[in-house]
Amino acid sequence: MKYLVTGASGYIGSSIINLLLDDAHYVIGLSRSMPKIKPTVNFLWEKVDLADENLNLPDCEVCIHCAGVSPGQSQLFQDFIKNNSLATLNLVKALRGTSCKKIIYLSSVSIHGDLNQDYVDEKSGFFNPNYYGLSKFFAESIFFIHPEISTSIIRLPGVLGPNAKTPWIVKIIKAMKNNEQINVYGIDGRFNNAVHVLDLYRFILRLVSLGANGVNVYTIGARSELKIKEIFEIIKRKTGSKSLIMELDTRKNRFLINSSKAIKDGYMPMDLNEMLLRQISDEEG
Repeated sequence: MKYLVTGASGYIGSSIINLLLDDAHYVIGLSRSMPKIKPTVNFLWEKVDLADENLNLPDCEVCIHCAGVSPGQSQLFQDFIKNNSLATLNLVKALRGTSCKKIIYLSSVSIHGDLNQDYVDEKSGFFNPNYYGLSKFFAESIFFIHPEISTSIIRLPGVLGPNAKTPWIVKIIKAMKNNEQINVYGIDGRFNNAVHVLDLYRFILRLVSLGANGVNVYTIGARSELKIKEIFEIIKRKTGSKSLIMELDTRKNRFLINSSKAIKDGYMPMDLNEMLLRQISDEEG
């Protein structure tokens, strides 16, 4: 199958591309900078800025839209709107001129903002999202305004896997390996807000195989929950860390993720404990 993957130079985009290539798919990667992809005749890279209104895209069967600006890359509202919202609008318009039959859009649970409830799913509301969350919400809305191409929207938490840099768990592992003091809110709070990139990839392939029409939204996370203090205990034990854990107050985490809809449609997430052990092993490797 012929895939078009945006954000080819980013962590998620490059990981998805390498997995597709391992499965012998043909992939065209789009990004503003050269991605680190293993050389193969099945991969073609094109330098593209999705913020360009006059996009001329190559033909594809499926587009996996990973591109975007994250909070770690900018704090400016205009950057998020330009690179997350307007870029998505330009992409959708350009794809209408190709034979693309399916779009997978990687959104974020950040669209829910500071929602104060135990669990969130596809029907949950939004409360005071940050600039990043707003830009992702606007981007999602574009697919409902332009439903010409079947689209699956996946709202992601932190994405773990080899070479991951930004998720909270990755930062905690690195800090504990360095025996740094860890400051934490709500150590008794529960957590399942993570997905392994391999599980994400398998779910993407599943959604492509379903071939459903219209626009569908999915929230995904780990299969099980752990308390924050349990996560720290596992990391500390596995790394031999001497880090001091300081609880700042008793606030709990904002919410947990309900993946029921995604699981019904073929999402098979790892247990959070397994995901955590994999990440610790990846960091040691």
